[in-house]
Amino acid sequence: MLLFRYEFEKTKGKMWLFVLGCFLLNIMGADSISRGFDSTVSRSDLISRYLPNVVLECAIIALLITHILIGFEHSSRTENVVYSTVTGRRVMLYKLAAAICSAFMYSAVLLGASLAAYFTWNRANTDWILLAKIIPLVFVLILLFVLIAFAVSAVVRNAWVAAVISVGINVAWLGVMMNFPDERLLRLPPMGLLVSFKSWFTGVHGEYYELFGFTLSGTILIGLCFSTYQLFRRRSI
Repeated sequence: MLLFRYEFEKTKGKMWLFVLGCFLLNIMGADSISRGFDSTVSRSDLISRYLPNVVLECAIIALLITHILIGFEHSSRTENVVYSTVTGRRVMLYKLAAAICSAFMYSAVLLGASLAAYFTWNRANTDWILLAKIIPLVFVLILLFVLIAFAVSAVVRNAWVAAVISVGINVAWLGVMMNFPDERLLRLPPMGLLVSFKSWFTGVHGEYYELFGFTLSGTILIGLCFSTYQLFRRRSI
């Protein structure tokens, strides 16, 4: 527990400024939506315009926090000490747990504050049942991005290089999706689910597509994280 708290504390003070900046942008977005609000739209601007940006920010938070924690030993040059034994390498699991908890915490703060800002100006035309379905999946999506970053960081020691690779993977997948917009299978990975956020629970990409996407992506990423962790445990430091 003490080790988990130590890893968790490493994110303090490093992400609050980013969260604050995102929140200020979201306030401006909420105000902009209120000024151009159209009560005749079929789906709430909350789902179609506002929340996708907030969820993207949460995904970025998940990637950054994970790379900060996993790459801390390398950047502080304590890697040879911490990971010199098999027991010491189990610290990576505490880092993963701390990354998940930190990503959830910062995302919950950003999401809650941003929703509060939105509802300050916009209360009409909100599908509360749909919102109740979406919010839990948002946190599952955040978890998936943490797993992506962990799988990369467990192989790539340098945090900056690992972060560039993680972002590159997601941007590359976005590019593939743009070239094949009608291919529904491309929307099943985390980046595809994120881009298709406004279409969740609409049946546009097939019935239960998002639930299938979360299940498939989660299974693959858990297996990938397990494999990369095993490689990390066996590699020479």
